Amino acid sequence: AFFERARTEILRQLGISQQTLLQESIAFVVKKMDISYHAPAHLDDMLTISTQVEQVRKASIIFKQTIFNQNKRVISTADVLIACVDITKMKPCALPKLLVLEFI
Repeated sequence: AFFERARTEILRQLGISQQTLLQESIAFVVKKMDISYHAPAHLDDMLTISTQVEQVRKASIIFKQTIFNQNKRVISTADVLIACVDITKMKPCALPKLLVLEFI
């Protein structure tokens, strides 16, 4: 859930509303996710999620994400492949141009 929230916040900061995209029949789905857990997170830990764009393709983005605790210890890492889909057809579609321009 933390990784998902961080990706949503990046879109929000770029002025991209997932609600608006849904009205245009566009959604993002997790196609593949590789997670490694390195250390436990404890109750009341302050967690920070770093999100880097690794690769932008026509209809997908690969993110590299890392969760750190307040002592900068790595808690978890993830490589996430997000696909852009047309929800009326449930088929891949091109990423919104604004998103591509922001990430390239």
